[in-house]
Amino acid sequence: MKINPVMVLSSLGCLLCIYTLYVEYSVETDSNYRALCDVSEHISCSKVLTSPFAKGFGLVQSNFRLLHQRNPIYGLGFYIILMLLARTMLWHLTAGFLYAEMFTVFVVMLPLFSSRTWSKFFKIGWVQKVAEFSNYYFNFFLVLLGMVLVGELPSGCLRPGNNSAGLSNLDL
Repeated sequence: MKINPVMVLSSLGCLLCIYTLYVEYSVETDSNYRALCDVSEHISCSKVLTSPFAKGFGLVQSNFRLLHQRNPIYGLGFYIILMLLARTMLWHLTAGFLYAEMFTVFVVMLPLFSSRTWSKFFKIGWVQKVAEFSNYYFNFFLVLLGMVLVGELPSGCLRPGNNSAGLSNLDL
């Protein structure tokens, strides 16, 4: 049996999200809690995880209670969906999720390479216009994802080993 790299990396992502949730809840309940990722005063993951941007990707406002959840909850959902897609042979959806993840990692890592580039990026006029409507974009893509997944359910494509989409039994 081959080891599926998408399953392994998604499992690691789930574990990281669970640890992040643990750190968030621990910091909220105990002000003296020090996480393993708190290296110094300036490098502190608990400060990041308790900031206003740690919920709803920093985009969803608090008046959208359903979508204003902690970011690791979205991460858990993402990695669970990615594991389900990796088990099914829906290559186009799995690839789409992986490309979305790579884009997210790029955006998150951009300020580490150049804070000047990061600030220039957010001063661009069209980025500010997009930010004004971010809640609508977020809701649209959430509904679109739901429609894609619901559209696959009746055909039975999400069941492991089912090749109704004409795909062969290849391991990832």
